Amino acid sequence: MKIALYIFVATLGFAVFSTTASAQTRSVEIEIMQQHLVNFKYDSVVTMADKMLADKRSFSESELLEIYRMKAIAHYSLLEMNAALNSFVEILKIDPEYSLDPVRTSPKIVKFFNEIKSNIQQKASPPETIQPVKTDTVKLIMDTGSVYRNTLARSMLLPGWGHLYLQNHKKGWLLSVLSTATLASAIYYIFDSRDKQKAYLNEIDPSMMDKKYNSYNRSYKTRNIFISAYAVLWLYSQTDILVFQGKSIKGEFKAAFLPTIDSQKRIGLAAHISF
Repeated sequence: MKIALYIFVATLGFAVFSTTASAQTRSVEIEIMQQHLVNFKYDSVVTMADKMLADKRSFSESELLEIYRMKAIAHYSLLEMNAALNSFVEILKIDPEYSLDPVRTSPKIVKFFNEIKSNIQQKASPPETIQPVKTDTVKLIMDTGSVYRNTLARSMLLPGWGHLYLQNHKKGWLLSVLSTATLASAIYYIFDSRDKQKAYLNEIDPSMMDKKYNSYNRSYKTRNIFISAYAVLWLYSQTDILVFQGKSIKGEFKAAFLPTIDSQKRIGLAAHISF
């Protein structure tokens, strides 16, 4: 009897220990996902979420809600709108009254979720019968052509602004700060070199001509450096938007850069963009 009792107690203790350890592991995984989401590592968030959701029974409802929330936000940030829509629908299957926290969630994402929720509530369908994608909910999906136009318009006006629009904050802020600084410096030295050129051309004292010329020459070269730096940043920003960032936006889109030669045999570069 004592041996049987010991075995029962040992088995019970092991079960409790295993359950506790498993719960702690799940908690750690969710915390890692949250950290990845904060650091804009959206691909990692999606990968972790898919791996965890392969065994939904291991998670509580509150844990599933958090996993689907982060997965939906990651998909939305990657402009994978169908996947974001499906993840939000899964949330509403678990909790039809679920609401996103507007303090820690982008207003665009909150609006997107609320439109899905409103659409589902208006149809008064039981959560378990909701299909992930229906014809009348496709209108909720962001128009990719509009995304491209808005992104490119911002990026062409100021390198980095388009990346910020796509919620690529690290690269967006870096490009915005660098491009603003180089553009401001280029504008300053454009006027500065023009003034110094006038001062040099108007100088009649031979002893001052070399000094005025050197001053103008330094300003002229500095101007060209900042103009070139801004041009490089501008070209990089557009190329990154068109070639690399565009991979995450679904839709019809074509971009090509072709060399051109004018009547004076000067070589240039022409961009052809179509939606």
